[in-house]
Amino acid sequence: MSLDRYSPQALANSIHSFAKWKYRASIFDRVANQVAKRPSLHEFNPQALSNILWSFATVKYSHYQLFEKVGNHIVQQSNLNEFNSQNLSNIVWAYAKTDIAHPELFQSVGDHIVQLSNLNAFTQQALSITVWAFAKRGYNHDALFEKVANHFLVQNDLLANYNQQSISLFIWAFSQCQSQLPEFFELLIDQILQRDDLDDLPFSSLMNAVACLNKFTIAPKELMDKVLNAAFDRNEIKELRRLSETMFPEEKEMCFNPSCTDCEKHHITDVNLMTILLQRRFERLYEEEEEGM
Repeated sequence: MSLDRYSPQALANSIHSFAKWKYRASIFDRVANQVAKRPSLHEFNPQALSNILWSFATVKYSHYQLFEKVGNHIVQQSNLNEFNSQNLSNIVWAYAKTDIAHPELFQSVGDHIVQLSNLNAFTQQALSITVWAFAKRGYNHDALFEKVANHFLVQNDLLANYNQQSISLFIWAFSQCQSQLPEFFELLIDQILQRDDLDDLPFSSLMNAVACLNKFTIAPKELMDKVLNAAFDRNEIKELRRLSETMFPEEKEMCFNPSCTDCEKHHITDVNLMTILLQRRFERLYEEEEEGM
């Protein structure tokens, strides 16, 4: 059956239905070719474009001609006012997920978000995924990250309503950006400290928070206690080794190569012993900080 007579919305709806079930049918090739060969995409509204890209990314199909065509079309718009926050989030997420580069698109989306009067239209998922996508593709849009950080700094109780997945995405994304935003990291740390249950927060996010905070100041003892307890509970020996290398690079008596057998350094494979070692090192670090005050 030919797709020539399908409206843009019908094309988007067709593959969106398959994508929801994570089913990559042959229709994806046909839709991609149908969209890519069109001389113009002006008949496609923002929702249709967003759904098409989201669908391809969801089934992990990196169709470069399609993404290039849609990206160029979006960049050519005089403004992105017709794109809502979910459209924008889905679009940049799709490029990041498929690992397809389009710096002009990201620049255009970032510039548009920065000029918005506020970010209240963004859901927590849309906002966290947007900054994640920029960081994932390596696009350091400083003004965008500052805009997002200030969104929370002027409403410092806002993050309390965000789930741990969104907090995790923020931590990772801001750990990758080049902007120095210690106030926002401190706000993220406060959220971690206020939560008793961190089961849904990946240990890598805790590690990223510590590593980034370490650029500005020493991580608070309460945070390190949570990190070490989480590592012990989850048996995260590899992450504890990474934590030791990050926080104490001058300590050379340990070897963290699990396959090493011939060096004379200490090899610790037990998470309990590694936790105790790091607890002692952090106690010494905090004692030295107090003595220097």
